Amino acid sequence: MNRIRLASGLSALVLLLSTGVSRAGEDREGRKLDGPPLSLRASLETAVAAPGKKFRVNVGVKNASGRKVTFKAMLVTYAEHFVSTSPHLDIVIPPASKNGLKAYTVAPGKAWRRRIEIKVLEGAPRTIRFRLGFEPVGFPRAIVLSAPLEIRVPGGEGDEAPEDFEITAEPSTREVVSREVFALDLQVKNVSSGRKTFRVHGTSWARAWSASDPRVAFTVPNVRREIQKDVTLEPGESWKKTLEVRVRASGAGEMTFRMVFSPIRSERIHVGETVTITVVE
Repeated sequence: MNRIRLASGLSALVLLLSTGVSRAGEDREGRKLDGPPLSLRASLETAVAAPGKKFRVNVGVKNASGRKVTFKAMLVTYAEHFVSTSPHLDIVIPPASKNGLKAYTVAPGKAWRRRIEIKVLEGAPRTIRFRLGFEPVGFPRAIVLSAPLEIRVPGGEGDEAPEDFEITAEPSTREVVSREVFALDLQVKNVSSGRKTFRVHGTSWARAWSASDPRVAFTVPNVRREIQKDVTLEPGESWKKTLEVRVRASGAGEMTFRMVFSPIRSERIHVGETVTITVVE
């Protein structure tokens, strides 16, 4: 994730996608909620990969809205816009003598399609369950998520370890007026059996958060002299924050999304449970 921020010089857009994207619904007057501008589909070319080996994934970033959508991605090293929930996988960034950001416009119902390679790290478990996330330039604070994926690892070491953190997001109201601010209570809970430490920004701690649906928007304050701080949680302890967000959507209906937690210097993302709200105009 840090690679995108360095390469683009812009804030990463924190994107979740398939199971994390909103879905359309009908309001009381019959006007349908517009679909999400971006969602992620991913399919493995193989179901098996040994430690140290690579496997390919076909990805498609689809426009499910009713209007054209434009985002930017690196021309050659577009793989750096993808992240994973698994610590046992490394997304391969190909070398490039010529590179740069390129704008892509996707028509309604169409998809931007690419293929990426992922390496299975040594010491991986026998089965790796994960999601991919996509961070396009042009959609700040969004990470579009794929549905859950699974790769089997011959010669893997034991079972996959459970998740260290449980991510929850609780809205202050379940009925949200489009473009009006509401509060979202965020929590990162240590559900492991040992002490865990992660690093976040002090004042602009919201940089660690993204939404799976680009229509969920929030602002990160600009701080001239920002500090970083370590947060240490004992088993069962939580780090809690409240974020002011708004939904920029047309129409009315039910909408779902997930919040994504990305600590500093972490090469993986942590995905929260589905949040369901009803959008009204």
